[in-house]
Amino acid sequence: MAKIVRTERYRRGLFGWLFRIAFWAFNLIMLAWVASYWGILSDVHVDSAHPQAAKVGMAIGGTIGTGVIMVFWMMGAVILGLLVLFTRGRKAIIEEQID
Repeated sequence: MAKIVRTERYRRGLFGWLFRIAFWAFNLIMLAWVASYWGILSDVHVDSAHPQAAKVGMAIGGTIGTGVIMVFWMMGAVILGLLVLFTRGRKAIIEEQID
């Protein structure tokens, strides 16, 4: 008995592919930025008269800095993600017969 399987595919145009590449490139760049920022924070050596206060200040500043980077990341990901969604192309239904 043959079975018909229908698959939905979306065919992207030029702008669809450009936005998709920009979306993934942006996410990779932001991931590298966060990783390098955390690497810089882990390499900081505290040389001050009040080392405990300096460590606490570095932790607070690192948290604020990470939060700012995450806000930029989420805003960019939402904007580019919507552009990727809106430029995904027309739906094409592909029918295959499976024996």
